[in-house]
Amino acid sequence: DEDEEDEYADEDSLDGEEVDFVMARHVLEHLPEPMMLIQAIRGGIARGGGVYLEVPNFSWTVRRSAIEDLLYEHCGYYTPETLAHLVRRAGLRDVRAEARFDGLFATVDGRVADDPGSDDPIDGAVVDELRSGIGALLGRIEALQAELDVCRASGRRLVLWGGGGRAVGLLNLVPRAEAVERVVDVNPRKQGTFIPGTGHEIVAPELLRRDPPDTVLIVNPVYRDEIEGMLSALGVDADLITI
Repeated sequence: DEDEEDEYADEDSLDGEEVDFVMARHVLEHLPEPMMLIQAIRGGIARGGGVYLEVPNFSWTVRRSAIEDLLYEHCGYYTPETLAHLVRRAGLRDVRAEARFDGLFATVDGRVADDPGSDDPIDGAVVDELRSGIGALLGRIEALQAELDVCRASGRRLVLWGGGGRAVGLLNLVPRAEAVERVVDVNPRKQGTFIPGTGHEIVAPELLRRDPPDTVLIVNPVYRDEIEGMLSALGVDADLITI
């Protein structure tokens, strides 16, 4: 019915009606108790029905020491293997786990079974890789601390370009983040607001014309050429450091 408004699906709205397929993309990582959602899905879907789940892939993060991907909104982090382990415990079968979108996302699809879930251990090689990767993440934080210390000791003025989730993660994880004076973002809805946790002000690029920095940190390398062009147009001659 075109006149009906969309609503969130829950046990009351389903009213006992079983569905055949459930997809949840980028939901589980925001939940402190993800098993509750998966069990609710299992209880509301027809036996043999399909489930597709997708979350950020923590293996991708640790392999690249991408500390800027550690976001304060995320309660948990998953690899394809750990996500598959979780859904098997909840009673899904024929589980297929993959890394998709160039490895950025961990995904699983499976079907609801009648038998209870299994609790098979996670492969030790996966655990070892994650432990090693976490060590590399900590090492990268220390390296960035040292780099910010050098900038501050030399009296160089430092700004960070990009006020999204990566900036929030980076500034909250690196203790020397107070060396960054402000954050720049082209989105007018972000300008005049502040980074959660650290309180860095987010300003428009035009502000740099009258108050130029010496160094600009770029949190997303995809935008380096665009940022370099904007700085040139503003007449700002600053060093660029891509995180």
